[in-house]
Amino acid sequence: MDPLAAPSDVWQHIAIFLDRPADVRAYLEALPPRLLSPPLASLLALMAAQRAGRLAATAGDVRLWPTLDLSNASVDDDLAHHIATCLGLFPMLRLQVVGFPYAMPRTTRLELTNLSSPTAFMTALQQWPDAITSLSLDLRDGAWSIEALAHGLASLPRLEAIDVFWPSTRSDEAFATLLQAITATPITSLALRFSFDSRLNWTASLTALLEPWLTTRPVRSMAVHDLKAIDEACVLALLDAIARCETLETLVLRSVVLARSLFKRRLAFPKSLTTLELWSIPCVDLDRAMASLAHLALHTLRFSVLFPGQHKRDEDLAATRFISETLPTLTSLRTLELFSFPLPRESWRPLSLVLQRLQQVYLYENKLKDDGVSVLAAALPACHHLQTLHLISQKCTDRSAIAIANGAPTSLRALDLSENRIGSDGAIALSRLLGQLDAIDLNDNGIGADGAARHLRQVGLMYTSIKRRGVLALVSGLSHSPFFQGGAVVVIGTVGRDRPNDVAACRQAIARLPNQSMLQFEEPDAMF
Repeated sequence: MDPLAAPSDVWQHIAIFLDRPADVRAYLEALPPRLLSPPLASLLALMAAQRAGRLAATAGDVRLWPTLDLSNASVDDDLAHHIATCLGLFPMLRLQVVGFPYAMPRTTRLELTNLSSPTAFMTALQQWPDAITSLSLDLRDGAWSIEALAHGLASLPRLEAIDVFWPSTRSDEAFATLLQAITATPITSLALRFSFDSRLNWTASLTALLEPWLTTRPVRSMAVHDLKAIDEACVLALLDAIARCETLETLVLRSVVLARSLFKRRLAFPKSLTTLELWSIPCVDLDRAMASLAHLALHTLRFSVLFPGQHKRDEDLAATRFISETLPTLTSLRTLELFSFPLPRESWRPLSLVLQRLQQVYLYENKLKDDGVSVLAAALPACHHLQTLHLISQKCTDRSAIAIANGAPTSLRALDLSENRIGSDGAIALSRLLGQLDAIDLNDNGIGADGAARHLRQVGLMYTSIKRRGVLALVSGLSHSPFFQGGAVVVIGTVGRDRPNDVAACRQAIARLPNQSMLQFEEPDAMF
C-alpha cells in the first residue's frame, strides 16, 4: 500500500506530535499539497505570512506552534480565513486583547494575558465564559472594582489558572476580598505578583484563606513574587500548608522576606514537586537548603543565593558543596538556573558532569570567565540532550565563544551569550552553529562589522559595535538568507543617533528588504 494514500487526517495527527515550529514547517512543506488537510494548509499559509511580516509588526510577535499566540496579531480578511480554518489544531489559544472575531471550537482552552482594564475583562466574560481557562490580570487601573472582579471570576466554570499583579495603590482589605474570591474558584494554579513598592502586609487571615485551598484542592502551582511584609509565624504557617499540598508540582518563591525565613528550619517539600524556584536565599541557610533539596524528584530548579562576599573562602566552599553534593542527588533534573551564584573553580568540574543530563541550562552572573566556560564547553560534546544554554554576564571573551562553537552538541537549539566581551572572532566562530539554532543572543558584546554574518535567523545583537557596516552586511545577508524562518535580527542601539548619515543609510537599506520585520533597527513606538 502506498503510504501517501493515507487520508489527510492521518498526516494532520502526525503534525500535532511535532514540538518545534521549524519541524512543523519543514514537515508541511515536504508533504504534497493533496495530503494537506484544510487546517494544515491554512497553518502553512499563516507560517508563510509570518515570515513575510503580514501577521504583526515584527515576525516574533506572533507564535503559531505549539500554542497559537495571537496576542499581537494584525490580520487581513485572507489571513482571518486561515486562522478560523486551523483553530481546531490548537488545544490552547493565547490572546492579549479581546474582540477575537472567530468562532471558538468547544475543545479550545483560552488563555487571556495582560488584561489591564475592567472593560476588557467584562467583554471577555461575555464572549467566552466557557472557554477561559487562564487569566493574567494587571490591576493598576483605578477603574477596577474588586467586587465586580470577584463576581466575574465566579462565573468562569473552566478557570484553571490566575496570575494577578497587585499594585501598591490598593488596600489590604481589597486584597483579602480578591484572595477570598480567587480561592473559591476552581483554579489549581495561582501566581501573586506585588509591585516593587508594595505596602501589603501579609497577615494570618490571608494565610488562613490559602491554607484550605492548598491542602484540600488539587493545586498544581503556587507562586509569590516580591512580597515585602510578612512575619516569621505567617511564613511558617504558609510553608506548612505548602508542605501538606500533596498535588503541588510547581512552587515559585521570589521574595527576599520569604527567603529570610524559608530555611530557618529544615523544610519538607511535597513529594509531588517537579519545579522549584527560590530566590535570595541567605548564604548562612544554604546547608539547611541543601538538606531540604536533596533527592527531590525535581525536573526544574531555579536558585539564587545571597553571597555577601565577607567570607569568600567559606562561601566558595558552600557553593562547591551545593554543586558537587546536592545537584547529583537530583537525578530527574533537566532544567537548571543559577542566578548571581558565584561558581568557584572547584565547582566547575562537578557542574560539567551534571550538565551532561540537562536539557536547559541558565547561568547568570556566576563569575565563570573564560576558564570556567572552557571547562563547561569541554563537556558539551557529551551533552546529547542539551537544547538551551545561557551563559549571561560571565565576563567571557572570544576564547569562550570559540570553545562553545567547537563543542556544541547537535541537540542545541538556543544559545545566549549576552553581556559578555565577545568580539568578531567569537561571533564568526559561532556562525557555524546558525544552521541548527532557533535563536542566538549576543546582545551587549563587542562584536564588530566582521561578525555580522550573512546567514542569521533569530539573533540578538542589541548594543553591540557592528555600526553602519555591520547593519548593512546583515541587510545584504538577510536578503538572500536560506535560514530565515520567521524570526528577527535585533540591532537596536548599534548605530548612534549622533551619526544621522549612518542612520539614514541603514534605514534606506532596511526599506529594501523583502520583509522589513527581519531586522529590528529602532525601538518600537510603544512597548507593552
